[in-house]
Amino acid sequence: MKKTILLFLSITLLITVSCQNQTILDDNTSIYEGRVMEIYTYNSFLIRIKDSSDKVILSINDNVAFNTNTKKDFYIGNNVTFEYKTTDFSFDILEISPYKIRKNIAVTYTVIPSSKGKEMMESQEVIIVDVREQYEYKEGHIKNAQLIPVDTILNQAPTLLTNKNAKIIVYCRSGNRSKMAAEILVKLGYTNIFEMGGINSWPYEIVK
Repeated sequence: MKKTILLFLSITLLITVSCQNQTILDDNTSIYEGRVMEIYTYNSFLIRIKDSSDKVILSINDNVAFNTNTKKDFYIGNNVTFEYKTTDFSFDILEISPYKIRKNIAVTYTVIPSSKGKEMMESQEVIIVDVREQYEYKEGHIKNAQLIPVDTILNQAPTLLTNKNAKIIVYCRSGNRSKMAAEILVKLGYTNIFEMGGINSWPYEIVK
């Protein structure tokens, strides 16, 4: 069942969101959980509802009680649970005013050694991403690795890495660029990022 929700604080926005992930605390208070996908302004955020493709635009004013500051709470990639007060029902439109942030869980990446990466490649379905430059990739890369240079990954990842829940292993030459790439992917909403450091410490076969 779909419902159109009117969020009003500093600005008024109409959005459509599934109610299946809504938790009712009492007659006037409800909760939604979701992941921050985009920042519109310092106090307006696009949130994808948990276990759903539905999105909600959440606008927050200074009266909201935060656990920490707004910028940290609503970092792209963070999981956020927000509680709001219900004020009125009218023609299937629910007018709500966010009340407070209940919790925020920053999504991070996992650092793994080459041995763990090798094991994952042989036993699991993973995507291997080489974030070096084209000439470095041609000199030798891990078998089946996809080249996405770190300088382009912000723009190319949404097109080339369409499954944000896939297990993705990133590596570079020495480990610096792979960390940058892992952070960017996390901010974009990817949930299973494994940072494997540099190919310099990869003791296994490479291909050209």
